[in-house]
Amino acid sequence: MRTIWTRIALVVALAVVAPGTRAEEEPAASLRIVGSGYTMPRFTRGWAEAFERAHDVRVEIVSTGTSTAPPALLSGEADVGSMTRPLNDAEREAFERRHDRQPVAIPVAADALVVFVNGSNPLEGLSLSQIDAVFSQTRRCGHDEDVTTWGQLGLAGDWSDRAIGLYGRRPGSGTGTYFRDVALCGGRFKDWLRINPGGASAALAVAESRFAIGFGSRSDAIEGMKPLGLAANGAGTFARPTADGVASGSYPLGRLLYFYVLAPADGAPLRSELRAFLEYALSEEAQAAVEKAGFLRAPQSAAAALSELLGSD
Repeated sequence: MRTIWTRIALVVALAVVAPGTRAEEEPAASLRIVGSGYTMPRFTRGWAEAFERAHDVRVEIVSTGTSTAPPALLSGEADVGSMTRPLNDAEREAFERRHDRQPVAIPVAADALVVFVNGSNPLEGLSLSQIDAVFSQTRRCGHDEDVTTWGQLGLAGDWSDRAIGLYGRRPGSGTGTYFRDVALCGGRFKDWLRINPGGASAALAVAESRFAIGFGSRSDAIEGMKPLGLAANGAGTFARPTADGVASGSYPLGRLLYFYVLAPADGAPLRSELRAFLEYALSEEAQAAVEKAGFLRAPQSAAAALSELLGSD
């Protein structure tokens, strides 16, 4: 019995006097970001680390995919929903039913989806209707025939009768959904699309397969693959996935990357740590990290969107 009581006394003493315990080291506040599983974590994780160093706040990032952001924000399990596409109609209706208001969308970066081929491929560009005919089984964008070989896209010689191998992201991911909605006019992918966990792995597969084609983010570019120029229609000039092309709209697969935040219902101000993190996301330091990760800076409209949200404070 003496030994047992001695041990208990020792544990109690350590709990009282030991400096730097876990409880004392816990940050005073925390933020939870739920959403994009591949694209946005490539810069938001760095943001979280930098913000934690400068503030007494723990930032948790749950990268379970864009489609998980709305339900987490809806239920209050997330402070921020990170999404590589805008909310769809069903998601907006869910917020109206439960909260009688919509979350505010703050563009925190920009991106361009690219269609890429093997570096040895002589093709220079495609129209969206051709891309649809290559990747979809529905051809809603209006191409007059299904495209399964490189010869149908104008390549000759040993390319002409070669089957086109398809690579890309999971159709339900933010990237896959955006590509389906814009490049496939909302149609269905072909059943033999080879699904990759990330755009980088799709790019690698295409770089290693001469007769393949894939899609992913502009930031996924690697040696051995070539991004194609794109035209909104067959008569257009091929545009490239540059910052100017995305900003002007001439590049048809440009997109914004969003933080969604639901303001308090009673008009109360945002929590100070959430406000500070959103302001940090649009800072020079954070936007430089966006560029370093291979993405494009947030558009000028981002500042207005943040001001709208903070205006409810």
